[in-house]
Amino acid sequence: MDMSKSDKIYIRVLIILLLITSVSCFQRDRSSAENKQQLQCSLTEKSKIDSLVNLVDRELNTYDTVTSYLENSTEGGELICYLKGIEIKKLKALYYGETGKAEYSFYLKDHSLLYATKREHRYNIPIDQYKKQEIKVDSTIAINCYFENDELYKNNCQNLREIFDQIMSKCK
Repeated sequence: MDMSKSDKIYIRVLIILLLITSVSCFQRDRSSAENKQQLQCSLTEKSKIDSLVNLVDRELNTYDTVTSYLENSTEGGELICYLKGIEIKKLKALYYGETGKAEYSFYLKDHSLLYATKREHRYNIPIDQYKKQEIKVDSTIAINCYFENDELYKNNCQNLREIFDQIMSKCK
C-alpha cells in the first residue's frame, strides 16, 4: 500500500503535534510538582517563623524596652521596642483613635522582618461618649503576614511593610 505525498505530510504533522502535546504535558506536570515543592518550602518556613515568634513572646519579659510616643493618630499612640542587647526582637505600635485602636506587632531576626500582625479593634461608641455608655470592643480585624528575607509571602501585606519601614527609625 503506497501512501501519497499528502498522506505522508499528514502523518508527519500528526506525529509532530503528538510530540508537542507530550512535551507540553510533561512541562506542566513538572511545573506543578515544582509549585507543590515551593508551597511545602513556604509552609516549612512559616512553621520556623511561628516557632521564633512564639519564642520571642515567651521571652518578652527578659528584654529591655524603649517606649516612645507616636503622633500619627487622633488620640495618640506608643511604640515599644523590645531589645535583646542591641538587637531589636519585636516592635509593637499602638495607635489610639476615637472609634477604635490599631495594634501592630513586628518580629525581627538578624535585623530582618520575619512576621507582622495587625489588629484593628472597633469600639461600640466613640470614646467621647464614654459617660453615656460603657465602651466595649465591638469587632476586631486581624491580618498576619510572613516575610522571608524581607520579602512578603502575601501581597495584601504591603501596607504592613510600609508601616514597619516608617516606625523602624524611631527605635534607632
